[in-house]
Amino acid sequence: KNNGIEQLNQTALQNILEGSVNTTKREINGQYTTPPELANILVQLAVRDWSDTVIDCCCGTGTISKAALTIKKEKFNVSEAVETVWACDKYQYPLQVANISMVSSDTINLANRLFQHNALTLSVGENINIINPETGNEMTLDLPQFGTVVSNLPFVAFENIPDDDKAIISEADLNSDIGGRSDLYCYISVEISKILKPDG
Repeated sequence: KNNGIEQLNQTALQNILEGSVNTTKREINGQYTTPPELANILVQLAVRDWSDTVIDCCCGTGTISKAALTIKKEKFNVSEAVETVWACDKYQYPLQVANISMVSSDTINLANRLFQHNALTLSVGENINIINPETGNEMTLDLPQFGTVVSNLPFVAFENIPDDDKAIISEADLNSDIGGRSDLYCYISVEISKILKPDG
């Protein structure tokens, strides 16, 4: 609580990621950081019901999920805010930065709903394992249906889509729905709609 880490702003956390991962690698993977001001605007535009669940399915350094969490903490108790803001990313490294971003002195003993997962394969009811920071034990939670998905989806041009994502896309037969020359975010948009509530 007293080490001052909560005073680090989001830009500093993004600089950690940008400085430690080659720019070319981040661009190939579609990892572009979201400015905090834009994250706040996106969250406020997207969320209709603040008591409902929110997910950033490509969270990167956690700027969007932090914005959602900050607003929810103003409206609800801290534990309710933490329990209704979810975030995931395909890559493990940005999740470390996102966790630092999402933790504050009032949430330090609460388990962020933050986990590694490919957005193309999320499904309602799926078991999600996270570590409870208070006990150090693993918790298993069921992925809920979400009221809101708000994310800066990765921009990966169709010719640069990684092989593992291509396999998921072909298995889900998404090319017949969208077309084989669509960029990665198009496929994610279609697949992520499956975890939204009917009026989400």
